[in-house]
Amino acid sequence: NKIEQLRLRLRRDSDIGIHGILDSQAVRYYEEKEDDKNYIDIRSPFFRDVDRIVHSKAYSRYIDRSQVFFDLNNANITHRSLHVVLVSRIARQIGRVLKLNTDLIEAIALGHDIGHPPYGHLGEQILDNISKKYKMGGFLHNAQSIRWLTYLEKRFPKKPANGLNLTLQVLDGILCHDGEINEQKLKPKKNNSKTWNDHFREYNDCFNENIIKRIPMSNEGVVVRFADAISYIGR
Repeated sequence: NKIEQLRLRLRRDSDIGIHGILDSQAVRYYEEKEDDKNYIDIRSPFFRDVDRIVHSKAYSRYIDRSQVFFDLNNANITHRSLHVVLVSRIARQIGRVLKLNTDLIEAIALGHDIGHPPYGHLGEQILDNISKKYKMGGFLHNAQSIRWLTYLEKRFPKKPANGLNLTLQVLDGILCHDGEINEQKLKPKKNNSKTWNDHFREYNDCFNENIIKRIPMSNEGVVVRFADAISYIGR
């Protein structure tokens, strides 16, 4: 039918290579059932996650949040709102060459710094010190991004906040995007092998011992991690 033809135009799993995550492999924590039976969403799962992130309140807070330096009189200083777009562009280009899922890449890239405070990693370190001083656990911006997207955001204005119900692959890429800037190689232990239990174990560790080495479960997440470093160094 026409609806199925539109879906196929947006994305075909056959367009994605053997190292990418297929749209059919997307996993959400809550099964979603639309109240309106006449409503048909032709978007792929990761495409839908991109829209949910971009239209979130947390995403709008990227505006005027500095990346490293802050100077109201200098319009050329990079802000988070520009940084995530640059990461997305770089990562999508790499992903296109490698035949990865570019919708998944875009969702991870646009959401990866939502929990980042102003003043770059210095601001993050200050909040981390304060959190530990008052025995509130640590503060890591990648974990804060997950907190916003999973618990604090609202999908529907008139309903309680219970997150955006993003896919596991997107949340994992966001949580695991932060790594050493001098990494020369990285790959998932096994592509698309993590479970929700694995994800929450890594998330909770961020507020406690922070001893787990977080590696993305997808090559898309790995690409974003490297693109983040490229964008940071390049601008």
